[in-house]
Amino acid sequence: MIYGSLPPSKLVKWGSVEGSVTTAAAQHKPIIYDFWATWCGPCNEMDRTVFSNREVANFINSNFVPVRVNDDDRSSPVDAVRSAYRVRSLPTLLVAHARNGELTRIEGFHDKRQTLAFLKIALEQARSAEATSRPSP
Repeated sequence: MIYGSLPPSKLVKWGSVEGSVTTAAAQHKPIIYDFWATWCGPCNEMDRTVFSNREVANFINSNFVPVRVNDDDRSSPVDAVRSAYRVRSLPTLLVAHARNGELTRIEGFHDKRQTLAFLKIALEQARSAEATSRPSP
């Protein structure tokens, strides 16, 4: 896929809350939730400067099941995720293991370098959680 022709927010293959846990478990990948809102200035800045970066987008798409959670969405599945993780500020990036729940999070605006560093550490935590949650042979 060639990303050059896509709008910035389309570089990351954001999915919805529905089915994300099943997908993550099947793919043995952690979920990255991006809690955001259209009215949130720092959220829009992260979309424009972080998620529009090919390096960040490729890292997310390759290693996570990316899910965008719009704070304006009041549907039951979205409310359940927001409530379960007790998200109180936007933007919040939260990494979760399909079976073990939240691994780590960062709140507020973070630039490309900070976000990528966070994602790399979160991926290592997720791999450790995955290794310990698999049944022994």
